[in-house]
Amino acid sequence: ICNLRAIELNLQKNRLASLNASNLEKCERLKTLRVDENCLAKECFTNELLTNSQISLISFDGNLFQEREFQSLPGYENYEKRFTATKKRLF
Repeated sequence: ICNLRAIELNLQKNRLASLNASNLEKCERLKTLRVDENCLAKECFTNELLTNSQISLISFDGNLFQEREFQSLPGYENYEKRFTATKKRLF
């Protein structure tokens, strides 16, 4: 998966219980990760994924955690900066 050239990866509704975060963070072009309605725990989103990846939008509704728990993860601040920068470019 680390050789994936996609900009968006949609893994919604797949009953996923884990992510291969170490490979996802290496996807140089990946900007959007949609993992809604799976069985993911907040720990699936590693510090390395949130800090080192190019991902600027992670859609995760319907998993085993709430948004405030996601916001407390190590590396969230780096992800939030990319998210905000992307939103500003759109407007």
